[in-house]
Amino acid sequence: MVCLMALPLSTFAQTQIFYESFNENSGTGGNDDAWKGSIANNNSVKTDNEGWELTKAYGASQCLKFGASSSLGSAVTPAINGVKDTTWVSFRAGAWANDSKTLKISASSGTLEQTSVELGDATWTTYTIKLIGASNGVKITFAAAQKSKNRFFLDDVTLTVDGEAAGSTDPSTDNPTTGDQTDEAITASVKSISEWNELADGTIAQLYIADSENARVIAVEDDQATLKNDKGDVLIMRGFTKNPTMKVQQHVAGYIIGKKNFQDGLSVLDGIKKTSTYLLLIADPVTESNVETAILQIEAVSRSHQGYFFDFNGVNRGTNQALLPAGVYILNGNKITIK
Repeated sequence: MVCLMALPLSTFAQTQIFYESFNENSGTGGNDDAWKGSIANNNSVKTDNEGWELTKAYGASQCLKFGASSSLGSAVTPAINGVKDTTWVSFRAGAWANDSKTLKISASSGTLEQTSVELGDATWTTYTIKLIGASNGVKITFAAAQKSKNRFFLDDVTLTVDGEAAGSTDPSTDNPTTGDQTDEAITASVKSISEWNELADGTIAQLYIADSENARVIAVEDDQATLKNDKGDVLIMRGFTKNPTMKVQQHVAGYIIGKKNFQDGLSVLDGIKKTSTYLLLIADPVTESNVETAILQIEAVSRSHQGYFFDFNGVNRGTNQALLPAGVYILNGNKITIK
């Protein structure tokens, strides 16, 4: 069973007060799916925000790597204002392959409900932790638990609060949409994919997907990802950047804002100016025995996309066989081999 960090059950509006993407780093490791070897050895690191305190930090692939084989790494955020009684600390992190996996988190003021997490080995996981009673100017520290072989990658550090906050930034600038750029008011809030599907077309709403809904990615095509929960409810998300990129069989939970639409008999969440994935938790592919395999799900999707080739990651590779590299693909629900 995939376990996701707890999210609030009654949040309706979220305001981002801090975001760090590390996107200016052009090294290797992390987001290019390299997790060991001669990678992330660039001592010149870049940050979006001034004031970071970094120890044993190295520029990687649009993220940072911390620590060496025998040296402890850590990162302290700049002072952050705009906090409230309850603030949410979200970040992506992953362990260097085969290293220790404990990452410690602390705050200079207030109380974190969780002070350490266990990282995935050579994979990204998104974590969200509740911070209570912090003061303006709070700093968040991420540090390895031990000096030797406890290297880790860090990305997308985000702090959010409920409602409006002074000095906040618009999260839409961090996860830009490619669809509807209107800045319309949110008129509804629903707590399941099923409730979203009942909304009238054109409704601007916030969707909460509970961890218990077991929503999984069953197909990915360009900027479109299709989710399906245990009850068989299906939702297409399209028209916005998904960070991290969704992959078939991943587990998705959390909050997202968008416009309800309809496509080919399926419900759609279209991206708008307010759409951002920073409050979505996207976990690694699941392996429970009672879940349909990713291959069966891709076959089902391909049958409704006649003539299109899908790879085993669920990505639509188009209709031109001549442009595809050798390998096994799914076409019209059947596996074929291209040599």
